Amino acid sequence: MRKLRRSPFGSVPKRRGRLSPLMLVGALVTIIVVLVGAIVFVLPRLGSHSGNALSIDGDQS
Repeated sequence: MRKLRRSPFGSVPKRRGRLSPLMLVGALVTIIVVLVGAIVFVLPRLGSHSGNALSIDGDQS
């Protein structure tokens, strides 16, 4: 007896709304890399202007 093949377009996945652990880990790693990159990019710029903000009379010696 032959089994009938189902069309791949007619079937709807039953597992909806649940994130796989691999997807969750990938999203977390991406967020962490973006945050670390932003911190590395922003901190040197903030540090270079901090000396100018501390001097009131303009003497930076």
